[in-house]
Amino acid sequence: MVNSLDEVKIKNIVAGLKKNPDLGKTVTKAKSTWKGGFKIETCVKDFKILCDEPCALGGTNSAPNPMTLLLSSYGACLSIVFIFLATLKNIEIESLEIDLEGDTDIPAFLAKEIKEGDVSPGFNEIRTKVFVKSKAPIEELEELCRQALSISPVGQTMMKSVRVLNEFSRRRLA
Repeated sequence: MVNSLDEVKIKNIVAGLKKNPDLGKTVTKAKSTWKGGFKIETCVKDFKILCDEPCALGGTNSAPNPMTLLLSSYGACLSIVFIFLATLKNIEIESLEIDLEGDTDIPAFLAKEIKEGDVSPGFNEIRTKVFVKSKAPIEELEELCRQALSISPVGQTMMKSVRVLNEFSRRRLA
């Protein structure tokens, strides 16, 4: 066991994916349901995730808003990838924390139309700060951090243009 993970199992997963990369292709499904006000319940796999908006934006602040969930998803993903890579390299991590902060332009979100040159809705910049406690040399930990940043699925999704297909239908709820 390395970092509370079965190192052999992790290495076998990587070996299996190298042999058959199609095993890594998955489809993730989620369903979001409006619960009144700005409260949203999203079901994904066996989990329910609640969202709301802060009081300052008309919500009741009963749950994180989608932007904070995106930020927390990025931090969780970076952490998982970091620990995964460390385990593959047999590097013991005593503790890992990632501080994240993002700048959002609320007026752009509320604007009726966005003109060219305007700041677009959403995060305009995200900053991370990684804190690691380990007996490994600092250079190895810095390299792990660089690798984690470069292959984080959530991070890479945010950095690239993703095709989003949308279909509108009233039928199921009418």
